[in-house]
Amino acid sequence: MREQKESVIVGLGWLLGTWKTIGGPDFEYQHWKQQSPIEYSEIAYSFPAPDTLITQKMNVVKKDGEWEVALKYPYHPTPLIYKVTALEENTFTFENYKVGGSYPQKIVYKRNGNILKVSIEEEYISTGLQFEKISE
Repeated sequence: MREQKESVIVGLGWLLGTWKTIGGPDFEYQHWKQQSPIEYSEIAYSFPAPDTLITQKMNVVKKDGEWEVALKYPYHPTPLIYKVTALEENTFTFENYKVGGSYPQKIVYKRNGNILKVSIEEEYISTGLQFEKISE
């Protein structure tokens, strides 16, 4: 695995702000913010009538010299922990092949201009979402 450098994580600034899904009947939003030099957070939500539904919360934190992701779903009792395996300009990948079932094993965020592509690999299927940046 490539050594993670402090300057690379600063590159997560490209995720900051609010993103809205492109296409599909329902809209989902992701809002990213930087909590500190070693922590970023994300909340994903949708607006099914009549309420706002939080679909996930994510924290990216440096612990013991390594970057990890804690992904929390409302229907799962504890966060799922992932190891950051790639941090490059406009690309962010994290993995945990020990989780199974309908939980993601690998997630890749890739930005191209104002479009964010998210690839999600589960045990038996892969899917993807596209988001458009709507605010900083």
